[in-house]
Amino acid sequence: MSRMSRPPLAVLRRKLAKVPILSDAYRFVREQISPHRRILRRIRRETPGLLLQPSPFTVPDRHPHFFAQVAKRLEQNPAPRILSFGCSAGDEVFTLRRYFPRAELVGIDINPRAIARCKRRLEHAGGDAAIRFCCAGSTTGEPDDHFDAIFCLSVLRHGDLEATRPERCDAILPFADVERTVVELSRCLKPGGFCVIWHCHFRLSDMSVSWQYETVMTDGLGKWANSPLYGPDNQRLDGVQWCDAVFCKRGQGRDTLAH
Repeated sequence: MSRMSRPPLAVLRRKLAKVPILSDAYRFVREQISPHRRILRRIRRETPGLLLQPSPFTVPDRHPHFFAQVAKRLEQNPAPRILSFGCSAGDEVFTLRRYFPRAELVGIDINPRAIARCKRRLEHAGGDAAIRFCCAGSTTGEPDDHFDAIFCLSVLRHGDLEATRPERCDAILPFADVERTVVELSRCLKPGGFCVIWHCHFRLSDMSVSWQYETVMTDGLGKWANSPLYGPDNQRLDGVQWCDAVFCKRGQGRDTLAH
Protein backbone atom coordinates (compact mmCIF):
# COMPACT_ATOMS: atom_id res chain seq x y z
CA MET A 1 0.00 0.00 0.00
CA SER A 2 1.24 3.51 -0.83
CA ARG A 3 2.49 5.65 2.03
CA MET A 4 -0.16 8.15 0.96
CA SER A 5 -3.06 5.68 1.12
CA ARG A 6 -5.71 5.88 3.81
CA PRO A 7 -4.85 3.73 6.87
CA PRO A 8 -6.71 0.36 6.90
CA LEU A 9 -7.98 1.02 10.44
CA ALA A 10 -9.78 4.16 9.26
CA VAL A 11 -11.44 2.22 6.44
CA LEU A 12 -12.49 -0.50 8.92
CA ARG A 13 -14.05 2.09 11.24
CA ARG A 14 -15.99 3.51 8.32
CA LYS A 15 -17.36 0.07 7.42
CA LEU A 16 -18.32 -0.77 11.01
CA ALA A 17 -20.19 2.52 11.29
CA LYS A 18 -22.55 1.36 8.54
CA VAL A 19 -23.66 -1.77 10.44
CA PRO A 20 -27.18 -0.89 11.73
CA ILE A 21 -26.76 -2.40 15.19
CA LEU A 22 -23.50 -0.52 15.69
CA SER A 23 -24.16 2.78 13.92
CA ASP A 24 -25.91 4.65 16.77
CA ALA A 25 -23.34 3.57 19.33
CA TYR A 26 -20.53 4.43 16.94
CA ARG A 27 -21.87 7.93 16.33
CA PHE A 28 -22.32 8.60 20.06
CA VAL A 29 -18.80 7.47 20.94
CA ARG A 30 -17.34 9.32 17.96
CA GLU A 31 -18.97 12.61 18.97
CA GLN A 32 -17.74 12.28 22.55
CA ILE A 33 -14.14 11.17 22.10
CA SER A 34 -13.06 12.01 18.55
CA PRO A 35 -10.51 14.85 18.51
CA HIS A 36 -11.65 15.59 14.96
CA ARG A 37 -15.26 16.08 16.07
CA ARG A 38 -14.26 18.22 19.04
CA ILE A 39 -12.29 20.50 16.74
CA LEU A 40 -15.24 20.76 14.34
CA ARG A 41 -17.60 21.68 17.17
CA ARG A 42 -15.24 24.50 18.12
CA ILE A 43 -14.95 25.66 14.50
CA ARG A 44 -18.74 25.66 14.16
CA ARG A 45 -19.05 27.86 17.26
CA GLU A 46 -16.25 30.27 16.36
CA THR A 47 -16.79 30.59 12.59
CA PRO A 48 -20.49 29.99 11.88
CA GLY A 49 -21.32 29.39 8.23
CA LEU A 50 -17.87 28.19 7.15
CA LEU A 51 -18.05 24.52 8.13
CA LEU A 52 -19.76 22.54 5.37
CA GLN A 53 -19.05 18.80 5.21
CA PRO A 54 -18.11 17.58 8.72
CA SER A 55 -16.85 14.15 7.65
CA PRO A 56 -13.09 13.77 7.05
CA PHE A 57 -13.52 10.58 4.98
CA THR A 58 -11.32 10.42 1.90
CA VAL A 59 -9.53 7.79 -0.18
CA PRO A 60 -6.85 8.00 -2.88
CA ASP A 61 -7.95 8.46 -6.51
CA ARG A 62 -11.60 8.66 -5.48
CA HIS A 63 -12.80 10.27 -8.74
CA PRO A 64 -10.32 9.22 -11.46
CA HIS A 65 -12.61 10.10 -14.38
CA PHE A 66 -12.80 13.73 -13.24
CA PHE A 67 -9.07 13.97 -12.63
CA ALA A 68 -8.30 12.45 -16.04
CA GLN A 69 -10.82 14.69 -17.82
CA VAL A 70 -9.33 17.89 -16.44
CA ALA A 71 -5.77 16.65 -16.98
CA LYS A 72 -6.59 16.07 -20.65
CA ARG A 73 -8.04 19.55 -21.04
CA LEU A 74 -5.01 21.15 -19.39
CA GLU A 75 -2.37 19.02 -21.08
CA GLN A 76 -1.06 22.04 -23.05
CA ASN A 77 -0.55 24.01 -19.86
CA PRO A 78 3.07 23.46 -18.78
CA ALA A 79 2.51 24.30 -15.10
CA PRO A 80 -1.17 24.58 -14.10
CA ARG A 81 -2.29 25.75 -10.70
CA ILE A 82 -4.70 23.28 -9.09
CA LEU A 83 -6.78 23.68 -5.92
CA SER A 84 -8.25 20.86 -3.84
CA PHE A 85 -10.90 22.53 -1.69
CA GLY A 86 -11.79 20.55 1.42
CA CYS A 87 -8.70 18.38 1.05
CA SER A 88 -9.12 16.56 4.40
CA ALA A 89 -6.08 14.32 5.04
CA GLY A 90 -4.58 15.10 1.62
CA ASP A 91 -5.43 12.00 -0.41
CA GLU A 92 -6.84 14.10 -3.25
CA VAL A 93 -3.80 16.37 -3.40
CA PHE A 94 -1.36 13.48 -3.53
CA THR A 95 -3.51 11.78 -6.16
CA LEU A 96 -3.57 14.95 -8.26
CA ARG A 97 0.21 14.98 -8.31
CA ARG A 98 0.09 11.81 -10.45
CA TYR A 99 -2.32 13.42 -12.92
CA PHE A 100 -0.55 16.79 -12.93
CA PRO A 101 3.17 16.07 -12.44
CA ARG A 102 4.25 19.70 -13.10
CA ALA A 103 1.39 21.49 -11.39
CA GLU A 104 1.38 23.81 -8.41
CA LEU A 105 -1.02 22.07 -6.01
CA VAL A 106 -2.83 23.72 -3.13
CA GLY A 107 -4.92 21.87 -0.54
CA ILE A 108 -7.29 23.83 1.71
CA ASP A 109 -9.24 22.48 4.67
CA ILE A 110 -10.91 24.15 7.63
CA ASN A 111 -9.69 21.49 10.09
CA PRO A 112 -6.21 22.28 11.53
CA ARG A 113 -5.81 18.65 12.58
CA ALA A 114 -6.32 17.51 8.99
CA ILE A 115 -3.88 20.08 7.61
CA ALA A 116 -1.25 19.09 10.19
CA ARG A 117 -1.61 15.51 9.00
CA CYS A 118 -1.27 16.60 5.36
CA LYS A 119 1.99 18.34 6.15
CA ARG A 120 3.34 15.32 8.03
CA ARG A 121 2.47 13.05 5.11
CA LEU A 122 4.15 15.42 2.68
CA GLU A 123 7.31 15.50 4.78
CA HIS A 124 7.27 11.71 5.17
CA ALA A 125 6.97 11.34 1.38
CA GLY A 126 10.12 13.38 0.85
CA GLY A 127 8.56 16.82 0.37
CA ASP A 128 7.37 18.64 -2.75
CA ALA A 129 8.06 22.35 -3.17
CA ALA A 130 5.06 22.71 -5.50
CA ILE A 131 2.53 21.43 -2.93
CA ARG A 132 1.08 23.81 -0.35
CA PHE A 133 -1.46 23.09 2.40
CA CYS A 134 -3.51 25.83 4.08
CA CYS A 135 -5.87 25.75 7.03
CA ALA A 136 -8.86 27.85 5.98
CA GLY A 137 -12.62 27.63 5.54
CA SER A 138 -12.65 29.61 2.29
CA THR A 139 -10.37 30.82 -0.50
CA THR A 140 -10.39 34.46 0.61
CA GLY A 141 -6.61 34.28 1.03
CA GLU A 142 -6.04 33.24 -2.60
CA PRO A 143 -5.54 35.73 -5.48
CA ASP A 144 -8.15 36.54 -8.12
CA ASP A 145 -8.09 34.48 -11.34
CA HIS A 146 -5.32 32.30 -9.94
CA PHE A 147 -6.21 28.62 -10.44
CA ASP A 148 -6.53 26.69 -13.69
CA ALA A 149 -8.69 24.05 -12.01
CA ILE A 150 -10.56 23.70 -8.72
CA PHE A 151 -11.79 20.39 -7.34
CA CYS A 152 -14.64 20.61 -4.83
CA LEU A 153 -15.62 16.96 -4.39
CA SER A 154 -17.89 15.64 -1.62
CA VAL A 155 -17.65 19.01 0.16
CA LEU A 156 -20.94 20.83 -0.52
CA ARG A 157 -22.95 18.27 1.37
CA HIS A 158 -23.73 16.97 4.87
CA GLY A 159 -24.22 13.40 6.08
CA ASP A 160 -27.31 14.34 8.09
CA LEU A 161 -29.04 15.56 4.93
CA GLU A 162 -28.21 12.26 3.29
CA ALA A 163 -29.43 10.22 6.24
CA THR A 164 -32.61 12.06 7.21
CA ARG A 165 -33.63 13.85 3.96
CA PRO A 166 -35.43 16.73 5.73
CA GLU A 167 -37.81 18.92 3.75
CA ARG A 168 -35.56 21.91 4.46
CA CYS A 169 -31.77 22.01 4.67
CA ASP A 170 -31.19 25.37 6.37
CA ALA A 171 -31.00 23.94 9.90
CA ILE A 172 -28.12 21.70 8.79
CA LEU A 173 -26.46 23.27 5.74
CA PRO A 174 -28.06 26.46 4.36
CA PHE A 175 -27.98 27.15 0.63
CA ALA A 176 -26.57 30.63 1.32
CA ASP A 177 -23.45 29.19 2.99
CA VAL A 178 -22.82 26.89 0.04
CA GLU A 179 -23.40 29.63 -2.53
CA ARG A 180 -21.02 31.96 -0.70
CA THR A 181 -18.35 29.27 -0.90
CA VAL A 182 -18.90 28.71 -4.63
CA VAL A 183 -18.83 32.45 -5.37
CA GLU A 184 -15.50 32.69 -3.58
CA LEU A 185 -14.11 29.68 -5.47
CA SER A 186 -15.23 31.29 -8.72
CA ARG A 187 -13.37 34.48 -7.87
CA CYS A 188 -10.02 32.73 -7.77
CA LEU A 189 -10.59 30.55 -10.87
CA LYS A 190 -9.12 31.82 -14.14
CA PRO A 191 -11.41 32.46 -17.11
CA GLY A 192 -11.14 29.28 -19.16
CA GLY A 193 -10.38 27.32 -15.99
CA PHE A 194 -12.28 24.26 -14.80
CA CYS A 195 -14.35 23.84 -11.67
CA VAL A 196 -15.36 20.31 -10.65
CA ILE A 197 -18.26 20.10 -8.19
CA TRP A 198 -19.61 16.64 -7.42
CA HIS A 199 -21.41 14.61 -4.74
CA CYS A 200 -23.23 17.62 -3.34
CA HIS A 201 -26.76 18.59 -2.31
CA PHE A 202 -26.92 21.75 -4.42
CA ARG A 203 -26.83 22.70 -8.11
CA LEU A 204 -24.47 25.22 -9.63
CA SER A 205 -27.31 26.24 -11.94
CA ASP A 206 -29.16 27.71 -8.93
CA MET A 207 -26.28 29.96 -7.87
CA SER A 208 -25.59 33.58 -8.74
CA VAL A 209 -22.36 32.72 -10.59
CA SER A 210 -23.94 30.05 -12.80
CA TRP A 211 -23.97 32.41 -15.81
CA GLN A 212 -20.16 32.35 -15.78
CA TYR A 213 -20.01 28.61 -16.45
CA GLU A 214 -20.54 26.13 -19.23
CA THR A 215 -20.95 22.44 -18.46
CA VAL A 216 -18.29 20.33 -20.16
CA MET A 217 -18.88 16.98 -18.47
CA THR A 218 -21.81 15.21 -16.86
CA ASP A 219 -21.59 11.97 -14.94
CA GLY A 220 -23.97 9.16 -14.02
CA LEU A 221 -25.20 9.46 -10.47
CA GLY A 222 -24.66 5.81 -9.55
CA LYS A 223 -24.88 5.27 -5.81
CA TRP A 224 -25.81 8.97 -5.33
CA ALA A 225 -28.91 8.74 -7.54
CA ASN A 226 -31.17 9.13 -4.49
CA SER A 227 -29.12 11.80 -2.76
CA PRO A 228 -31.41 14.75 -1.89
CA LEU A 229 -31.05 18.09 -3.66
CA TYR A 230 -32.00 21.48 -2.21
CA GLY A 231 -32.80 24.78 -3.91
CA PRO A 232 -32.10 28.44 -3.12
CA ASP A 233 -35.14 28.50 -0.82
CA ASN A 234 -33.63 25.60 1.18
CA GLN A 235 -36.52 23.35 0.17
CA ARG A 236 -35.89 19.76 -0.93
CA LEU A 237 -36.22 19.31 -4.70
CA ASP A 238 -38.19 16.10 -5.05
CA GLY A 239 -37.96 14.18 -8.31
CA VAL A 240 -34.91 16.16 -9.46
CA GLN A 241 -31.48 14.81 -10.36
CA TRP A 242 -28.32 16.75 -11.18
CA CYS A 243 -25.54 15.14 -13.21
CA ASP A 244 -23.44 18.15 -14.26
CA ALA A 245 -19.98 17.86 -12.76
CA VAL A 246 -17.20 19.64 -14.70
CA PHE A 247 -17.65 23.29 -15.62
CA CYS A 248 -15.54 25.72 -17.63
CA LYS A 249 -15.49 29.37 -16.61
CA ARG A 250 -16.46 31.55 -19.54
CA GLY A 251 -14.19 34.31 -20.75
CA GLN A 252 -10.68 34.50 -22.08
CA GLY A 253 -9.33 31.00 -22.67
CA ARG A 254 -12.57 29.46 -23.94
CA ASP A 255 -10.54 27.52 -26.52
CA THR A 256 -9.83 25.10 -23.66
CA LEU A 257 -13.36 23.83 -24.17
CA ALA A 258 -12.22 21.92 -27.23
CA HIS A 259 -11.78 18.20 -26.73
